[in-house]
Amino acid sequence: MSERQARWISILAGLAALAVAVTMGRVALAPCGGLAGNYRPVIAFELARSVPDLAKIFGPGKCTPDQAATLVDNLNRVNLWDMAAFIPAYGAFLFFFFFTVRAAPWWRLGAALVVLACAADYWEDWCLAGLATQHTGPSHYLALLPWATAIKWIGLGVALALGGLALACRGTWRWLTVLTGLAGLAATVLAIWSPADYGPRLNLPIGVAFLAIFLAELAEAFIAQAAARSDRKRAE
Repeated sequence: MSERQARWISILAGLAALAVAVTMGRVALAPCGGLAGNYRPVIAFELARSVPDLAKIFGPGKCTPDQAATLVDNLNRVNLWDMAAFIPAYGAFLFFFFFTVRAAPWWRLGAALVVLACAADYWEDWCLAGLATQHTGPSHYLALLPWATAIKWIGLGVALALGGLALACRGTWRWLTVLTGLAGLAATVLAIWSPADYGPRLNLPIGVAFLAIFLAELAEAFIAQAAARSDRKRAE
């Protein structure tokens, strides 16, 4: 596979991931257990570590039956979107991105970490599907969830940092992508270490790190096209 082919596959997958993320974000999630207003329910659900953490989302005794049923249905809807579309899209985006930076000696490690993170994301979704209906007490889903989320988030964080470094070493985008990648890695490590403190802050640095790589890929695709067009004109 050529670098050009890999770049365009990555770009198209990145566009798909952005579209799916917007769609998932429009699903109404209204926790009724006192979850902090700046903590997205989906992230709080992923980073739940105890029954009290789940109670902040599902609020046993605080939600009406209709509220509880709607919340569970919508969380399951987000989970389904994640499994069917978002994981394949962001996974393809990052996986094929690493095929565009094969000059970096760690590109295979980055691609492998993306595959590992996506596999862990499916494992996480399996745990979340079980917890949606078994959230009032301890369960094996709750016991396994921290392992799945740690592998997923830290794997993605390291992959983003390696991707940013690869772009910088290629001489493009200077150190901007390195800084955004390292910020994403730091956010994932802190969120896994202390979900209550850093979970609410996870979305922004991860989103910025993804967007930085996407924009770098998009810009380089158009730069390469312009250079090829210029070469053809000179040849004529």
